[in-house]
Amino acid sequence: DTEIRDRAIEKAVAFMETHPNVWLAGAKSVHHDGTIQVSTAYFPSLAMIWTNGVPLKIALSVFGPLRRLLKTSAEYSDEGFTMTGNSESRRVDYVLGQFMLTRRDVLEKTGLFDESIFMYEEEADLCYRIHKAGGEVWYVPEAVILHHERRSIDQLPDAFRHEVDWFLSARGRFMEKHHGKAMEVIFHAMTGFSSAVKLVLYAVLFLADRGKRRYLTRRLRYHGAIERWYLKRMFTFIKIKKR
Repeated sequence: DTEIRDRAIEKAVAFMETHPNVWLAGAKSVHHDGTIQVSTAYFPSLAMIWTNGVPLKIALSVFGPLRRLLKTSAEYSDEGFTMTGNSESRRVDYVLGQFMLTRRDVLEKTGLFDESIFMYEEEADLCYRIHKAGGEVWYVPEAVILHHERRSIDQLPDAFRHEVDWFLSARGRFMEKHHGKAMEVIFHAMTGFSSAVKLVLYAVLFLADRGKRRYLTRRLRYHGAIERWYLKRMFTFIKIKKR
């Protein structure tokens, strides 16, 4: 679901050759209309849970006046999040998995992707290990790819159910692996609650902004799937306890 644009691989390689401290590089991902996608993220933490890694002000900025007040550089579109001001090379926590360039010796030091993480946090886990080993991860906007967001997963029946299952399982595994079992439990408790709050927020926005209903419908379905995921596991846990 990606297309290499204007020698992106060669440009990323050239950047890494002149910056030996960079152990892994990511490209700038764009939508089909040329608008810039979110291509980097902060490592998962309890502080980030309220928005699953996207600042709450981005969610609130669906309202035009709030967007100006909050001065966020992100907007909603039917394609997903669209960013502005994302044009400078910089060090980041991790880059998203649509484009990751690294060296063989880096993987020999840090290990490959963790096979217990199927999808959605495997790149965060690898980049986390790179940071711990003393390397740096950089965003390189000179390298550009076209990323057809969700092109693969949307081919699955009930795609949101799969997405939520993979994401929550992977994020829980990341928290347990790097911060301990207690943090994994806290993560799931906070995620379930914050998702319920956002479900209400998106429902209000759906009623208030007709122009973004297509996108907001997807957010409602996504957070509804999260709540069903937790409810299902809650009832499963209760049944096990009763036995």
